[in-house]
Amino acid sequence: MPTVLSQMLHIDNNEPMLLFVGQHIWEKNLRLVVEALGKIAKTPYHAVFVGDGYAREELIAMATRMGLTGHTDYHQDKVTFLGSITDRDLIRQIYMGADLLLFPSMYDNAPLVVREAAAMHTPAIVARHSNTSEIITDNYNGFIADNNVDAFAALWYEMALRGQCHRSVMLVCPLINTHLLSPRMDCQYRCLCLQVAVASEVSWQGSAFLC
Repeated sequence: MPTVLSQMLHIDNNEPMLLFVGQHIWEKNLRLVVEALGKIAKTPYHAVFVGDGYAREELIAMATRMGLTGHTDYHQDKVTFLGSITDRDLIRQIYMGADLLLFPSMYDNAPLVVREAAAMHTPAIVARHSNTSEIITDNYNGFIADNNVDAFAALWYEMALRGQCHRSVMLVCPLINTHLLSPRMDCQYRCLCLQVAVASEVSWQGSAFLC
């Protein structure tokens, strides 16, 4: 993760960054996210939530009760809630700085955030049998877990401690977008993805998720 971004988010450079971007509503399966994060609270990671919604305050309260956020010393927090961000350049930096996008929603049909993250070489973990899982090939361009707390927690634990988020997945994940493009645009998009990959090489070398 770039140093400036890690300082802004109060994240140790050695901590994997987990990211959720989207509406803070229960339909997004966010209760599963927070409960799973609580199960692996003693492992190295920092989760960042970007967005707003009717469940935001309840979500923060839930994370606080679980000891994941709300500490007087913010360095003890495992979760940061950034609220809505309209600065597209900042969003791009956050996508690029993240190691994994968390997207367990069962009801989204064509989530733009998964494609945006993939374009920045940040793979997503999605719920099995969700609409989103149809564009993910497990362990190739992203990750799929059963739709329950234990399954998501176990996969994150493996990634955080044992480097199971392979570099190859980070390199390949942008290709989930290519079926939307014409052959000419596909070629241009692949070239752009390669440029992003080269530009991100230094930050990837320091990622705790790489093996």
